[in-house]
Amino acid sequence: MPGNPRAPRERTPETPDPTSPVLQRARRGDIAVLERRRKAAYINVSDQPEREDAEYTVTVVASVTREGAVKAIRDLRWNDEAEPRPLGRIAGLEKVYVLPQAQVDMAAALAAARAHTYPGSDDPRPFSSMDDVRAALNPHRTPARRKDASR
Repeated sequence: MPGNPRAPRERTPETPDPTSPVLQRARRGDIAVLERRRKAAYINVSDQPEREDAEYTVTVVASVTREGAVKAIRDLRWNDEAEPRPLGRIAGLEKVYVLPQAQVDMAAALAAARAHTYPGSDDPRPFSSMDDVRAALNPHRTPARRKDASR
């Protein structure tokens, strides 16, 4: 009799794991900051090479593995009814940074992410650096959980 049909399927190099590496155990409802790489290629411009930029999007964890890796996120910058998106379907994803919901005022942090918009528009835009994300979210960290700078 061949192997157990209920045994978990082994991952091979051809089937990469779509989840994030577990740098910090995540839980549903935590903030997940996605780091994505985007390439811009210019047509009919010989002196302008391809450009690669990083962008950072503040989202909420929708699903996790047993090990605590993020499997899916919700992008609540547009509306509160966003459907979960598996990480495997997000183009250019490099890293996922997790901020536990116990360490931040979730409503205020998401409002700060929604307020980061394109000039002259109501459309939310990604942050251009992790320092910008920290500057937007740090005022909304819960006081008891802030790391003391003097340590």
